[in-house]
Amino acid sequence: MQPADPALIDAEALIATGMLAIADFVPGDVDKQQMIADYVNDQIDVVGRAVLGLTLVCARCHDHKFDPITTDDYYSLAGIFFSTRLVPGPVPGNTPLVRVPLLPAAELQAIAASAERDKQRVSQLSQELAVVVDREYLAALERQVTTQSKRDLTAALEFIAAAGDPNRPEPAAFAVDRKLDAAMLQRWIALLEQPEPPAALRPLLAAADADLRDGQLDELQVQLASIAGRRRTNATSDSVAQFLAKNEILQFRADDRRIAANETGSVTRWPDRAAIPDDAVPVANAPGPVMATALIGGHQRRVVRFQGESVLQAPRSVPPVGSFLAVFRPDQAAPAGGRLIGWEDSATGQHGLGLMPDAAGGLHAILRRAGASGDVVVSAPATPEFQRITLTWGADGVALFRNGEPVGTNKGIDAVSSDPTIRALTIGGPGSGGSPRFRGDLSELRVYSAPLDEAARMRVEAELRRRWFDAPGESTDAIDPASDLYDELFSSRSPYWVAEAERLARLSPEVRERLTAWRDELESLQKKPAAEIPRAVVVQEGGPPGTKHEGFNDAQVYIRGNPANPGRTVPRGFPHALAGADQPPIQEGSGRRELVRWLTRADHPLTARVMVNRIWQHHFGEGLVRTSTNFGVRGELPSHPELLDYLAQRFIASGWSVKAMHRLIVLSSVYQQSTNSTPAALAADPENRRLARMPRRRLEAEAIRDSLLAVSGRLDPTPGGPGFLEAAVPRRTLYLMSVRTGSKTADFNSLFDGPDGGGIIERRNQSIVAPQALYLLNDALLDEVSAGLAARVAREVDSVRDDDRIRGLYDIAFGRPPTAAEIEIGLKLVADSEKGADSAAGEGWTRYCRVILCTNEFVYVD
Repeated sequence: MQPADPALIDAEALIATGMLAIADFVPGDVDKQQMIADYVNDQIDVVGRAVLGLTLVCARCHDHKFDPITTDDYYSLAGIFFSTRLVPGPVPGNTPLVRVPLLPAAELQAIAASAERDKQRVSQLSQELAVVVDREYLAALERQVTTQSKRDLTAALEFIAAAGDPNRPEPAAFAVDRKLDAAMLQRWIALLEQPEPPAALRPLLAAADADLRDGQLDELQVQLASIAGRRRTNATSDSVAQFLAKNEILQFRADDRRIAANETGSVTRWPDRAAIPDDAVPVANAPGPVMATALIGGHQRRVVRFQGESVLQAPRSVPPVGSFLAVFRPDQAAPAGGRLIGWEDSATGQHGLGLMPDAAGGLHAILRRAGASGDVVVSAPATPEFQRITLTWGADGVALFRNGEPVGTNKGIDAVSSDPTIRALTIGGPGSGGSPRFRGDLSELRVYSAPLDEAARMRVEAELRRRWFDAPGESTDAIDPASDLYDELFSSRSPYWVAEAERLARLSPEVRERLTAWRDELESLQKKPAAEIPRAVVVQEGGPPGTKHEGFNDAQVYIRGNPANPGRTVPRGFPHALAGADQPPIQEGSGRRELVRWLTRADHPLTARVMVNRIWQHHFGEGLVRTSTNFGVRGELPSHPELLDYLAQRFIASGWSVKAMHRLIVLSSVYQQSTNSTPAALAADPENRRLARMPRRRLEAEAIRDSLLAVSGRLDPTPGGPGFLEAAVPRRTLYLMSVRTGSKTADFNSLFDGPDGGGIIERRNQSIVAPQALYLLNDALLDEVSAGLAARVAREVDSVRDDDRIRGLYDIAFGRPPTAAEIEIGLKLVADSEKGADSAAGEGWTRYCRVILCTNEFVYVD
């Protein structure tokens, strides 16, 4: 039971309910009412046999045949446990148990808030690192374009004008003479000498007069600076524009005048209009799409047409969080499964993102993160026309919009896999495997490295609608030679362009230092382990939701124990033979609190007696009442009834202190007796019921293994931690797992009569079977233990004499000195074992230690 204040939690009390939470039942696809009735029956059995020493469950179907327990008594108790939640409710298939965090609500909220802050910081750093190098490089590129163009163009024009001069130096020497970068100057020369140079540069090539050309260069420099300022202003005019400018990483438009095509009309380069352009080009052994026109909104528009074989790739990695927008229409004859786009073509199968439209316009957005799915599937629109698609993914999950309206969401992921082997966005090509390629028309495609919020999404979608669906006059861009040149100077063909690998080196030391700090912080956050919230399988107040037991209710008697045949309702309460007929009604909660109070009343006839009998059984091998789970008519009478009553009274008087009861028993003269006896005593009491001697007992399985590890010096006494399955792990056997199904249970415990976790075991068996001896003689764990014990003897005994070492061995293993005969036997065994063995490695002593560990004295308590 928990404190009345919901802000507080009693973790130990919750954990204690695990005795009820491990109820034995079948959680699979079964009759859920039967399942609940079965685990309630198991809970009553646990309380009955473990606490009351009564077989209460015999009254499930009929009145108890021997003890004064009626069926009404059984269902009075059942009402308490039906009003207690063990499972979250009846669900299809396997029913999970309730796992509850063992922390107060305020602490859980603090952990969740910290995790959310870390998550947001990771997202912020990921987005910032994805664009900061580009942003800084763009700033440097803008400075070159707006301040150095005149100087560099002048040098390139002078070099071209001196073409007929036999003394004209090579371009590299010419660049050195003018203190210019040679590669940059050569790219300017190549740009000017191409068959069709940019329109803004043609007047410079035609100008014969140097002064005229100088004036034209001044004017061009001013125009470029003006264009840069205007675009900078537009990009920072408001917060939405700033967000879009900062996060746009790809933009492809079918109306781009700079699209390049070959003689067959196939696209050879689709220029990227984003800040840092990554042009899309055909892949090897696949044709590019073709340029075409199509009716969009009743108007003829240019489109890039994919014909089922075409593939373009843009060299960009998928952003972990981001947005994708497209204006497109699939061919109505297209086969199913074609990808419009895909960041997913990887031999490892690590999908990032893909969009798979069907012929009618239905959509399957494919988003994966390390196997987790964020897929969204929507049906086709009413008419198979061009559609505007927006797909966002990030902390709020995945959202898909069509023509400005939300059509699907998925909260399954908060980011997509960024597989390092996927280095390019594939447009029109297949995803993983041999799926078909896209057939249809694509007008525009954009990608942002952040999820678009409502304002940003509406602005971009409005821009797409105006450009592609409104009347042509409203969206046609005026042709400006200076703007075309400006775009060219920011493309991958720019004289100032440098490869991505070189950009970081061109940034200032301050920027590089900031980038390093951000990367270190991001790596630290990504490696930061999630806060461990301790949880336990417990029971809670209130019956399982979605069942007739939801809340707090009295139980119906199941006639003949059949949940499908309910009878009269009986009030929650306790067996009348023990609690009396005049019991106060249980009016609040499940009744577990009232049950505990009744069980621990000082005048309760059973609870204290059953408990002290179990403690006695632990120390002597059997209780004063040998049937420790049955104090009823079919159980045995106590061998010492007055002693049992005395111990029960002392137990209650001590405040139900188990430690005090252990102390009382182990300090008694009866516990301190020897296991030896006289012939007369053996004849008078062969079963030792009158306790004339201490019964000789073998150690429990846990104590045997712990003793082996302890004498070898390998035992790890660290308390707590997860369980383990391998017997060789040197932790205490308390943590060696025992799984009910047996599928993951270590063999050691069962071999040495450890308890079966599938039922209530009143007393462990003690068997003497050959596999136990074979284990001690042959198992690899004993090899390690024997070697460790031999090494410990050599380390701790300050003598090289074998007889002194034998004395040390007996002290460690048995806690006593050896007799003269035992020393003689030990010396002979060591000598015989070392014959033919590597004595330097201590093989003889290891074998002798193995013999000592296999003796009865090591595993029995005398």
